[in-house]
Amino acid sequence: MVYSSNLCENRHILVSKAFQFEATHMLFWDADIKVPPDAIVKMVNHHLPIVAINYAKKEIQAPPTAFIDTDDYIGPCYTQKHHTGLQAVSSCGFSFMLIRMDVLQTLKTPLFQFTQEGPEGIKTGGEDVFFCHKAREAGFDIVIDHDLSKQCAHLGDWEYTVEMSDIAQAAKQHLYRGMDTKSPDVPL
Repeated sequence: MVYSSNLCENRHILVSKAFQFEATHMLFWDADIKVPPDAIVKMVNHHLPIVAINYAKKEIQAPPTAFIDTDDYIGPCYTQKHHTGLQAVSSCGFSFMLIRMDVLQTLKTPLFQFTQEGPEGIKTGGEDVFFCHKAREAGFDIVIDHDLSKQCAHLGDWEYTVEMSDIAQAAKQHLYRGMDTKSPDVPL
C-alpha cells in the first residue's frame, strides 16, 4: 500500500515495489471496491496479460468505467444480465485490475499519467485510460470479466453496481423513445 494524494506517483511506486519483490502479477485494488472472496483467484485463472472488472462510476446514472472504441460502436461497455464471460474493451477503470508483470516491463514510462482532453483541453483523462491506451498500442488486450463484474460494487453513498448502470441506461432509452421526434429540441 502507498499513501499520498499523488495517484500517478503511487501507482508507479507500487509497480516498482512489485518488481523488487519479483512478483508475477500486479493487482490494483482500490479501497472503495467490494469484490467476492474468490475474485483474485478468478482473475488469475484467466491467464491473461490484463484482466479487470467493469464497475459503475459513483454518479447518479452509474455509468460503467469500461469503454469500447471500434468501427461498429464507440461508447460505454455495459455489463448487462445477458453478458457473460470475457470481453475485450478499449479501456476500463483501474480499481480492480490484474496485470502480468511482463506487460509492465514491456511498456515505457510513464505508465500512468493524467491527460487533458476534449475541446480546449478542459476535460481530464484518467491515468487508467492512459495506461489502457498505452498497453493496447503495445499489442496487449484489455479484458473485462462480465460475470465477476456483476458480483462487485463501487462503494460510495451506496453500492454502485453494473446493474444500476444498466437500469439507468434503460430508463434513458425509454425516455428518449417517448419524446416527440418532430421537436427540434430532441437529442439525436
